[in-house]
Amino acid sequence: MREQEEMTQQHQKIQEQGQKMREQEQKMTQQEEKIPERGQKMKEQEQKMTQQQQKIQERGQKMREQEQKMTQQQQKIQERGQKMKEQEEKMRQQQQKIQEWG
Repeated sequence: MREQEEMTQQHQKIQEQGQKMREQEQKMTQQEEKIPERGQKMKEQEQKMTQQQQKIQERGQKMREQEQKMTQQQQKIQERGQKMKEQEEKMRQQQQKIQEWG
């Protein structure tokens, strides 16, 4: 009787251990399934970040181009101003000559 009881208890323990092992295996499988999902999410996030970075760079590029255009315009304005001053000076000199001749 006692031997049979011990064997039954041992059998129960073995079954319990087997159950625990199966449960652990299931958990591991579930975690393994989640890994590709996580990897996918990370890839998606990385892609979003790359796209944002590209947009930022593009904006920066546009701003630099606009700044360059403005600088060029300013230079042209200054050049025009310079030419106008030179023309004004020439006209003054001509007027002086006219007065001197007169």
